Amino acid sequence: MSWVFLKAKWDYLVFLAVDFLAVVFLAVDFFAVVFLAVVFLAVDFLAVVFFAVVFLAVVFLAVVFLAVDFFAVVFLAVV
Repeated sequence: MSWVFLKAKWDYLVFLAVDFLAVVFLAVDFFAVVFLAVVFLAVDFLAVVFFAVVFLAVVFLAVVFLAVDFFAVVFLAVV
């Protein structure tokens, strides 16, 4: 075997190793992105639920306030 052939073989093995590491890195990066997307969606869902609950609580308190206000007006009108 000539020195050029061994050098080419070594360069090819280094290329394969670097290529393998790049594939592993991209796979890890892909799964990290998917994981972060799932976490973001879960947090986003919880935020939507939280704001929906807050909105319903505000609406409920507004209805209660209007009912109490209505009965107070009626009470004062009668008395």
